[in-house]
Order: sequence, then structure tokens, then C-alpha cells
Amino acid sequence: AGGMGSETFQAYARVNGINITLDRAYEVKNGFLNKWREMYDYFAYCSSLCGPAGEVDTLQHPRSGLVRGKVRYTATCNFFFQHLAAMGAKQALYEVVRECYLGIDRAGDPTALAGCRPWLFAHDEIGMEIPYDGDRASDAAERLRTVMVREMKHYCPDVPIGASVAMCRRWYKGAKAVRDDRGTLLPCKPQKDAQGRTKWVADLS
Repeated sequence: AGGMGSETFQAYARVNGINITLDRAYEVKNGFLNKWREMYDYFAYCSSLCGPAGEVDTLQHPRSGLVRGKVRYTATCNFFFQHLAAMGAKQALYEVVRECYLGIDRAGDPTALAGCRPWLFAHDEIGMEIPYDGDRASDAAERLRTVMVREMKHYCPDVPIGASVAMCRRWYKGAKAVRDDRGTLLPCKPQKDAQGRTKWVADLS
């Protein structure tokens, strides 16, 4: 949807360890266009905005109002849909950081995020250090999720928004939530079962 050409798609696949022929890259792109036929009109519209120079001098998003300058074709294609998710994620990070350092929410009430410290912001993920004392840590994780969902909904009100949380004593990619019988979020760690499959278990030691 970002206007990537077949040659660039082939190169992108190669960088990610997938070798495909150029014919196959064209086949995949044509399959995408045949499945989502409205993309022909979308790409034509973005191309018309860029004109002969291949870029838009000034581009404003109709929902957020953000203005960009000198926007090339693929960035234009990305802008109209990816931009809103980026704005939602960045606004969520801002609100989370504010609550962590000020200790209050926008209404001035105490927040469970007080004293927590974000250390990672990757696309739509916020990694955070939370002082661990049982329920308070779980409350902070749930507050993090609430703020992230709320801010994303502001920019993407027509899309179902959800977020998941997991708590670990160190960062694990793909961690899954582990809870006690009361639903309190617990620190977790990966553990292999007899078949070599990974499951996530409580890490209370």
C-alpha cells in the first residue's frame, strides 16, 4: 500500500533473507492489486499529487492537520494511512511519559504510572521499567495499556484498537501475559515443555 515497486520489493525481500525472482515479485504485486482493486485509484491519486517532479511541495493530512513538505511518491502513499497510527503511538508515548514523571493524569488525579520509566519505543510498543510490588506493578501495566488504546482511538476512531501487556524481569521478545487467580499480572519467563514448545510461566523468584 506504500507504493513499493516490484524491483524494490525484490530487494527488500532479499535483505530479509527471502530470495525471489523479479517475475515472482511482479506476480505478488499484481496479486495484491487484483485482490484490492481500489489501490489502482489510490496509487493514481497519489501519483497525481506528486506530478512530474515526483514529489508534493506541501501535503496536509485531512484528519490530523499535520503538514509535510517535499513529499515523494512512496512517502505520499504511506502518509494517508500510516501517519495516523504513527500519530496515535507518539501521542500515547507523550501521555505515558507525562504521567510517569508528573504522577498525575490529565484530570490531575494520581496515576499508577507514577515513578515508572519508559526505556523503549518501537513502532507501536512501549517498554517500561516498573517498580515491582505486586498489585501496583500490575496496575501500572494496565494503565499503560489504557493510555495507549485511548490515544490511538483518538486518531483512528474507525478501527478497532487493542493492546496487550506482559511483565518480565528482563525484556523478552514475544512475551505473553501470565496472571494469578485474581487476574493480577505477574512477571513471566519462557519455559520449554517436553515437546520443545515455549510456554510462559510466572517468574516470582
